[in-house]
Amino acid sequence: MKKIIPYFTLLFLCLINFSSFTIVHGQVKIGEQVWMSANLNTSKFQNGDPIFEAKTKEQWANAAKNKKAAWCYYKNSTENGTVYGKLYNWYAVNDPRGLAPKGWHVPTKKDWNELVSHLLTIDNYVCSSLKTKSGWKKYEYGGSEEGSDCAYCNGTGRRYSSLSYKYIYCVMCNGTGGDRRYVEKRTISGNGTNNSGFAAKPGSNRFADGDFNKYLGELAVWWTSTELDAEDAYDFYVDNENNRAGSESKLGKGYGCAVRLIKDKSPEVLEKERLLEEEKKQKELMEQQRKEEERIANEKRIQEEKIAREKKIKEEERIRRERQEQMIRKQREEAELRRIQEKKEEEEKFLNNVVTVKRIIGKKELGNDFKGTIQQAEALLEKIGPNWRFIFEYEMNSLVDVNGMKGNFSSDRFLDWEESNPYLVKGNDSKYKEAHLTTNSIGWRKLSYKEADPKKSYNIFFLKVKK
Repeated sequence: MKKIIPYFTLLFLCLINFSSFTIVHGQVKIGEQVWMSANLNTSKFQNGDPIFEAKTKEQWANAAKNKKAAWCYYKNSTENGTVYGKLYNWYAVNDPRGLAPKGWHVPTKKDWNELVSHLLTIDNYVCSSLKTKSGWKKYEYGGSEEGSDCAYCNGTGRRYSSLSYKYIYCVMCNGTGGDRRYVEKRTISGNGTNNSGFAAKPGSNRFADGDFNKYLGELAVWWTSTELDAEDAYDFYVDNENNRAGSESKLGKGYGCAVRLIKDKSPEVLEKERLLEEEKKQKELMEQQRKEEERIANEKRIQEEKIAREKKIKEEERIRRERQEQMIRKQREEAELRRIQEKKEEEEKFLNNVVTVKRIIGKKELGNDFKGTIQQAEALLEKIGPNWRFIFEYEMNSLVDVNGMKGNFSSDRFLDWEESNPYLVKGNDSKYKEAHLTTNSIGWRKLSYKEADPKKSYNIFFLKVKK
């Protein structure tokens, strides 16, 4: 009979090892982590110094106020301590004298998150997997409507019609008010499956002012060693509703929470984690480099697109400007052609309608029979353009001197000129002069000049410009 017992013991341990966790001497191995299978229940630091027990509300509040390490049982009941362990404030957790024996430590926030990450690979219901199979209070669910309201009628199922002036069924939800349904009220067990072997019990916690949280049987809260700031630290919790657990909550350091120890990792595990961490950092670095290269490439692409757009805009502007300049040049050319044509028409009109008498004297072509003031003559010449101009005094002298008479000429050799009507010419100094014809005693005529009167009307010679 004595030989049979060890075989059963060995068989029992083997069965446990083949499950999702391993329990050995109050420890539970979950993934790569080894946890204590119960909450801490010590009243001494590892150097042997006692931890202050706060038995009253005032003692607990003063310990929090003075940042002094303290512990208590829930409701100061040793029976609760037997089931749930002690509650410690965070100053006890952080005391340099240490709560954990050698080889163990109070878990960090990262340790708790690693536990959750591992459990999620096995069971989606982490909270249930951590909790014991008994001891947790039931909770109620339902007893109300769930779902979403119809946005068209705000969940009423009816809307007001401006045509019939009355409320009608909503055509969007067919009068249902939306995707809503009544969930019957049910009572659900708060117990877990303990698939992890962690055996979390609902020991609740204590407020910093000394009052105890009323949720015994509904809530389990453990400290992390991770400090948030001077006043708060992170905790990890689970409650009787199986979908609630996490390490993102924070509590004042004067709160009282349970402590669950985790074993220090072996050098091999630490080396493995270090390598994994380096690999992770390397991947993150490569990802950062990839993102940076992608960012630089995007910026380059954006810059190139911007340059291309600007180049396209400049090219379009250049083409538009060239077209505009071509249009302006064309308009100017057309205007110049019209101006030339108009001047040509004016000249033709002048030749046809004004210059009725043409004479060829030597090699010069003259036109007369125009009479007017200096201003009128200048206006006429402005219209007919560069083909005609005033005759100059020296040219007039040259014309009348064809027979070498030195300024005297016979009427039969030159012009039918009335002595009472002087002609307008330009002097050799480009000033306007009037040319007078006088006859001497022997019948010879002589040409003389004096300054022209701007208001006087003259006979005018126009001289054809030689091209």
